[in-house]
Order: sequence, then C-alpha cells, then structure tokens
Amino acid sequence: MSCVHDVVIYFEEGSGTQDYKALAVIFSLKKIANIIEFYPKDIGSNHQSAGIIKEEGLRIRFSTECNLEKIQKFFFETISLKDFELGTSDH
Repeated sequence: MSCVHDVVIYFEEGSGTQDYKALAVIFSLKKIANIIEFYPKDIGSNHQSAGIIKEEGLRIRFSTECNLEKIQKFFFETISLKDFELGTSDH
C-alpha cells in the first residue's frame, strides 16, 4: 500500500548551490517514489529559489510503497544533507 509523506530538507551551508542540490534530490527520489509536489515550485528557473531553500528548506510531498526505514535511509545517504523532517500523511 502506498503512503504519502512530507519531508523538509535542509542542506549543509557552503556545500554549493541549493537549487541544484534540490533538483538532484527530487530526481533521485523519483526512483523510489511518486513526487506529488515540491516547494519552491520553480527550482532551476528562478534564481531566488536557492535562497528560499536555504532559509526554509526544500519541501517535498511524495507517495511510495517503501517502508519508513528505506525512506529514512535514502535521506540519510543524501550528499550535503544537514537535516530533514519526515512526516506521514493520511491522504
């Protein structure tokens, strides 16, 4: 059964461009999940998105059939990740 999760990702300071790292995480996450939405929505096309990610984090809503342990492992293994907050939704 597929579950919906919300995650907020924070990247390490000084580890490069926030928006490019965000796109890399989204691309990699697509291998194990269906991306429902993410914020900021205009990553890659708006140079201000890097600042938003730096201040507020990258927010992603996704669905997956992977168990919580596998999802956490994915984020723990993400390069330049400082911290993340993972939650599960009922819808």
